[in-house]
Amino acid sequence: MLTLISATRFELLEDRLLESLMQPDGDPFAAATVLVPSAAIRQRLALAVADRHGVCAQIEFAFLAQWLWRQIGALLPDVAERSPYDPATLRWRIDACLATLAHERAHPRLAGWLAGADAAMRFALADRLAGLFDQYLTYRPDWLAAWSGGGVRATAAEDVDGRADELWQAALWRMVEAGLAAPQGSSRAPVQDFLAALARGVTPAGLPGVVRVFCVPAMPPLYLELLCGLSRRVEIELFVLNPCREFWFDLASQREHARRVVRGDAAHLEVGHRLLSAWGRQTQTWLALLLARDEGFDLHELDPPDPAPAQAPASLLARLQDGVHALHDPAPGTLADLAGPDASLQIHCCHSLLRELEVLHDCLLTRLAGAGAPAPHEILVVVPDLLAAAPLIEQVFGTAPRPLALPWSITGLPATAANPMARALLAVLEFASGRMPLSGLLAVLQEPPVAARFGLADGALEDLAGLLRDADVHWGLDAGHRATLGLPATERSSLRDGLERLWLHFALPEGAQQPWQARLPAAGSYPDPDLLNSLHEFLAGIDTLRQRLAQPLAPADWLDLLEATMVGFLDDARGWLAARAALRADLRAHALEFADAGVAGALEVPVLLQALRERLQGGASGGVPGGAVTFAALPSLRSLPYRMVCVLGLDDGVFPAAARPLEFDLIARSPRAGDRQRHDDDRNLFLDLLLAARDGLYLSYSGRSARDNAERPPSVLVADLVDTLAAALCPAGADGRERERMRARLVCQHPLQPFDQAYFDGSVDRLPRSHRADLAAALRARAAAVPALLSTPGGSAADAGDDDLEAADIDDASLTSASQSPFLAVPLAPPGPEWQVVEVERLARFLQHPGRTLLRERLGLRLPEREIDGLDDEAFLPPWPAPEALARRLLPLLLAAPDSDAAALRALATAAADFPQG
Repeated sequence: MLTLISATRFELLEDRLLESLMQPDGDPFAAATVLVPSAAIRQRLALAVADRHGVCAQIEFAFLAQWLWRQIGALLPDVAERSPYDPATLRWRIDACLATLAHERAHPRLAGWLAGADAAMRFALADRLAGLFDQYLTYRPDWLAAWSGGGVRATAAEDVDGRADELWQAALWRMVEAGLAAPQGSSRAPVQDFLAALARGVTPAGLPGVVRVFCVPAMPPLYLELLCGLSRRVEIELFVLNPCREFWFDLASQREHARRVVRGDAAHLEVGHRLLSAWGRQTQTWLALLLARDEGFDLHELDPPDPAPAQAPASLLARLQDGVHALHDPAPGTLADLAGPDASLQIHCCHSLLRELEVLHDCLLTRLAGAGAPAPHEILVVVPDLLAAAPLIEQVFGTAPRPLALPWSITGLPATAANPMARALLAVLEFASGRMPLSGLLAVLQEPPVAARFGLADGALEDLAGLLRDADVHWGLDAGHRATLGLPATERSSLRDGLERLWLHFALPEGAQQPWQARLPAAGSYPDPDLLNSLHEFLAGIDTLRQRLAQPLAPADWLDLLEATMVGFLDDARGWLAARAALRADLRAHALEFADAGVAGALEVPVLLQALRERLQGGASGGVPGGAVTFAALPSLRSLPYRMVCVLGLDDGVFPAAARPLEFDLIARSPRAGDRQRHDDDRNLFLDLLLAARDGLYLSYSGRSARDNAERPPSVLVADLVDTLAAALCPAGADGRERERMRARLVCQHPLQPFDQAYFDGSVDRLPRSHRADLAAALRARAAAVPALLSTPGGSAADAGDDDLEAADIDDASLTSASQSPFLAVPLAPPGPEWQVVEVERLARFLQHPGRTLLRERLGLRLPEREIDGLDDEAFLPPWPAPEALARRLLPLLLAAPDSDAAALRALATAAADFPQG
């Protein structure tokens, strides 16, 4: 029997599940089964059970797809424990099949692409096809059944490319199935045979009495069919988070409704709540598919009735959420009584993601200092690209001074970001198999496990970088390594050449300038022999690793090489034990891919590296909430309620992500109801986050260019929300100008810099006050340093320390004066005669960097600059100071010997040949 339990709030479903777990399921010794969509919800439920009953035991938490495959294996013979159609395994089989199809002329569209592809490109295609076939298995099993029988689906005659793509995909699928051929009499279609067995009344062994499926945000039609089939043999309780307690399955977005009106089939549709109809399509579709089935099921709705008018929520966020739950569209003027300041829903416009994090930090400090503030673990911060945001989060929240520090954690990072051993291993392998530039060498040696292994203490790497630059090192291990890349076998400017010149500089007497065996010593400071010895040991290991990576490797040899690389390049101190164990677990899972796919032959190293990179960088095992402010990817903690939900990075084109299906994706060419669409998934995710916020929703985006302050549009979701709220907050009958003013009030515009005086003097309405006492002190010091402003009241610097300076104690007048003071207190002296005629070079430098020209040539200031340009490329032509440097080196030699002296000529030739190193 199937029981559908729906609610608009997560807490109601959670309480009902806890009550259900207390009911006997039949066998008192069997564990209760709860199917969850994520590790975060699994942890939340386990803690809830333990909190209520003192312990969480005899409960099996599992994921829906994995649990269903186990039931198929329990009913059908010869079904593997792990699905052979898992994309990580299937891609290896597809790669082998593509190598065969590349020589077949029956599929010119595929063969033409494979003809120009190398092994790495072919494997990348196999990886995409494995994910595509996984979608076919879930959403188009009828297609695969037709392909297995030698047929094809019905394709429109005008879709020539679609027809051609189907032909080679069908041929490829038959080849994959032939490689998966089971013993005679076994099945190649386990899902269909499983459903047929259930229809005959067969029950899988070990099936629990009650199966609880909790809070799955969306369900493919195939999974829904399997659950309905199982509901004839066992009781299925389906806990569904429904955003609306009314019947809303006939709603359509305004755009879709207008399109259907034109087509003439919109008689049963209505727009209803505009945000719900536009954002909730994914949940609407799969719930409609469930309700449309002929299966008999019980329906339980847990939501309380609509609140009385006197008990209506007071905050803007609560009113907005209640409108979604009750299907009350926020018509113009319906929220006019909330037009005043309301901190429950904030929208911030900044110049970059870094500024978004800085503003969030200040806003969280203000929120946590107020009355009724949430605890840090009740605050969730999500971003579309967690991997790119992680170093910025560390920069803002990890370096805050002690009085402003907040407890925080990042969850859901991939292995290369969360595990330093995994990141270091991948960096060493990629460096040894590549061009070996100087920047790459310094990046590898910066990895903490590598630096510890070779004894590079703090500051040693900076010294080594300076030595290598003085030795004119740019790229390549040696002449032999360069020859393997198809380039001239020259030793100069290579790593080995630089190391030998550094040793020569160490061995020769100080100040020696004569070449030794046609090689000049490196210039610069005296090298540390221990540092050179560490570099020599590292390069020797890299040379051995490079030679092993030059030949194809069998999977067993590849795994042995990974283990040897860990031993040779990564530190084995006790502090790395947990990271090393996690890395070895990832490598064991990597080995299972080869074993399950039956890969035995040698594989190209670029393919092996690509597969390892995807395993270590491809994604995390799933984020879980912690006891602090939690940063996570957008879908990691989906559906979990938090008192404050913060969504950052809501830029146009970033979220929702642009839908770009593969060129050969047949599902995109022939969509059906229930298909997973990335566009709809992101919109529904945003709706879930809006409804998960209990006290506050914080949204921010980069709406201004940091270069020229040009305006950038926000995400279409933010634009829809602002338009809806602006119309609802304005009085009924307000004109467009009034709505535009309301839009401007809803979005807080932030300055480019965190030290802008507006953060300290309160001159801009709704702009949060800064908590940075160091910036306030700097502004005070600037005001006191300008003689023309010394007479300003409060303009002198305060004697109090930085730790005692609070935002509320800052003198607004002094900060305003400091912000308005000119960069130059007095006019510059008139330019001299040398400025009357401008050379072309000086004019070019001015046009390239006017500010730099002013500082250097008029004020005599030379700011330090990082040496980045040309770090990895040797100089084929000398730079503009070269002739003068060459003259200083050669003239003493020429003047000290007669013109006919052969020694002077040899010295001249040697010095000229080695000039780039000099």
